[in-house]
Amino acid sequence: VPQGAEPALIEDFAQHAGAEIQWTIGGEEQLVKQLEAGQLDLVAGGITSKSPWSEKAGVTRPYTTAIDAKGKERKIVLLVPPGENAFLSELEYFLDQTQEMP
Repeated sequence: VPQGAEPALIEDFAQHAGAEIQWTIGGEEQLVKQLEAGQLDLVAGGITSKSPWSEKAGVTRPYTTAIDAKGKERKIVLLVPPGENAFLSELEYFLDQTQEMP
């Protein structure tokens, strides 16, 4: 089971939504393909707001920041299946209620 701030956030959201988590570990490209195919509901993993995947997935507003290897601050987002506007809205509402954007 993944550990850290993002997995904890996803666990909290799943509890809020009454959903069960099945973790899938993989590279961004593989995970986005599974998202597009309807095999995943959410992709996380330090994805920045400048992600090249934004054309293939729904993207939340930035909900936190992280410092990259070059010391630059990056805004972090989550990805959802394309066209899942109700799910995206519910997730963003949850993020708005629980996360304080620095």
